[in-house]
Amino acid sequence: SSDDAGPPPPAAGGAAAEPELRDGTGWDDPPPPRAVPRSPPRAARRLSLASPVQPGPEPAPVAGPAEVSPVEPPATFTDSWGRTVQRSRELRGLLPGAGQGGYWAPVPGDLPSCPPGELRLRDPPCEGPRRSRRLQRIRDREESRRDDGGSSGSRVDYAWLLWDGGSPVDYVELMREGGVQNEAFLSSLDECFDLGGERSVVFIEVDGARDEEVLAVYVPKSYRSALECPDSLQWRAALNAILDQLESSQFAHFVPRTPGMHVIPSHFVFAYKEPAEEGGEGKYKVRLVLDGSKQVRGISFVDSWAPSLPHAGWRLFLHICAVEDLELQSLDFSNAFIQVPMSSQGARSPKVYVKVPPGMDVPPGMVLELDRALEGSRQAGNLWYKFLRRVLRRWGFVPLDTAETIYVKGSLAGGDFQMLAIHVDDVQVASQSVALQQQFLDQLGAEFKYKLSPTSRFVGYDLERDRVAKTIKVTAASKIAHILDQHGLQDVHMKFTPCAPGVHMSADSSSEKADLQLYQALVGAFMFVKEFRPDINFSVGKLSRFLACPNADHMDAALYLAGYLRRTPGKGMVFGGSRDYRIRIISDSDHGNCPDSGRSTSGIAVFAGDSLIIHKSKLQHITTLGAPEAELVALVLSICEARWVRAMLWQLVGARDRMQAYTDCMAVVHMANHQKGLQRTRHLNIKRHFLHDEVSEERLSVEHIPGKYNFTDVFTKPQNRVLFERNVEMLNVC
Repeated sequence: SSDDAGPPPPAAGGAAAEPELRDGTGWDDPPPPRAVPRSPPRAARRLSLASPVQPGPEPAPVAGPAEVSPVEPPATFTDSWGRTVQRSRELRGLLPGAGQGGYWAPVPGDLPSCPPGELRLRDPPCEGPRRSRRLQRIRDREESRRDDGGSSGSRVDYAWLLWDGGSPVDYVELMREGGVQNEAFLSSLDECFDLGGERSVVFIEVDGARDEEVLAVYVPKSYRSALECPDSLQWRAALNAILDQLESSQFAHFVPRTPGMHVIPSHFVFAYKEPAEEGGEGKYKVRLVLDGSKQVRGISFVDSWAPSLPHAGWRLFLHICAVEDLELQSLDFSNAFIQVPMSSQGARSPKVYVKVPPGMDVPPGMVLELDRALEGSRQAGNLWYKFLRRVLRRWGFVPLDTAETIYVKGSLAGGDFQMLAIHVDDVQVASQSVALQQQFLDQLGAEFKYKLSPTSRFVGYDLERDRVAKTIKVTAASKIAHILDQHGLQDVHMKFTPCAPGVHMSADSSSEKADLQLYQALVGAFMFVKEFRPDINFSVGKLSRFLACPNADHMDAALYLAGYLRRTPGKGMVFGGSRDYRIRIISDSDHGNCPDSGRSTSGIAVFAGDSLIIHKSKLQHITTLGAPEAELVALVLSICEARWVRAMLWQLVGARDRMQAYTDCMAVVHMANHQKGLQRTRHLNIKRHFLHDEVSEERLSVEHIPGKYNFTDVFTKPQNRVLFERNVEMLNVC
């Protein structure tokens, strides 16, 4: 069969023929329409892959004087780490056997314009910040070689030349032994192909081994570029995999297109997932995505709401897992939305018509009608949530009234206790025994397709469990490293605190404007990190007030925070320890500290045992007239949050102990314990009555705490290093 055929034989004249796609087209030809039966199939046809490439011998090295005839390379060969390579286009005789758009070729040392050289890298215009750490490692390695008396660079064995007209991935220069730049060679390439200086060299093999510092994976933006890019074989395999999944799931069927039909476009989305461990293999991922922005409510969708996992609920989930020593397992559903039938909404389910993307077969005048939910559609999340909830309810799991994405079954006393924490298609399962855990996984496998995930990572955070101490530590170390690498902040000056003491930022329009896109990207990333880094809560809250129009002072503060994160990437919250479910509340406020509005900042901390469940640094929504009023507003906010935690504990483990609140304001303690209010707080009567009712009903007790022991100060104002580190330690952050 054609699938088992080897590489094409060399063409006449000794030159190797270009490899063809399975349908007989060349690399430059547009893909012809696929032949399909006239009867509408239930799913699109499979995308054709190129003929598999058979390993061949490596090209012979070219050596000797310039008059030596070039060696004709084979159509295919295997490079030094076992990767099969084929030729796609010749470089028009400029480099004998060199390739364009997917061919590794020897860089001969006898060309007049290409003397024996060494590899140098310089920052590309659009990718410099992202590559600075890689470049620095290469420079350090070259310095080490120079100190050892070796060559100051790396010899280039193979170069993969990609000319795609887009932004360059890596610029390279071939250097003479003495370090003289050889621009003539690259200039001759420009003249040959009329590239206008757009030189993009993607993969480099250095010293006969894979150089991870220079390696970059080309991620295509379209179906066409996926067929022609350097990693086309891998992307084609990924395309085949997703089309196999779509076909097996019977996700759609063809219907004739009629006038007035609301047809929504779709396209393939490509992504490369870096290997989880050093030395591992990355994953080429492809998804078929619907353009949900083109959908119209009432025509192609009805409901779009779906809950997500609240961070506070997950913290309480981890606290219970740690103190009860439950078996914990993470998993994620494979193509979750595809597993949901569109008819699950019943009669309210509207029909969704989709324009067939490139690479899929379609009869003339036909479009796809979805039978299952597709990623990108507005109703996909809603359908998945309702479908999964019905299945879990059938198995005896009950969602919490306070957090609809946390499910519970059984009881701790009965020995059959199980909990689920669900974030879209990522799930953590906690069971009282291994047998219960396996029983649930078997039950789940009969209904859904899923795969187990490492318990050391969930929804972007890193988990470390100590079953002897009964603790679980959650950090954002990998996310912090990604943020610093993405924005070129690997060398940012390290700081001991997240914000400089005594610095008060305001929305001063007279200052120099900062880069809006960079500022918003940094603060948005910091918001993700702060959920398990209470020590940066105040700084992130302060920075988020200026997202609309940041100035240079705000950017300096953001870089200051980045320096602190660079110094403390492994800090995180610790859950568990002693088996304690008593709720403690600590609140504080900094009266009138906002120079723009005169409002106060509330800082609250809600503990369950020794675990910090809720932490907030929040600008108050009203302007208070004095410090006691600001303290009252902060305490009432913390009590509202604590009541939510108390309700979750009651449903999960049956704990309903009296809550204990602490504040450093005696006036607030007086208002909580006495029915009669103060004259100066009459305008806050509702909050005062709420506080007094909680105390009188014995659901809460309020006590005074000296200001120097109120560690929620870290949520309301900048602090010096000594106070800051002491308060952070009391928050159980290490």
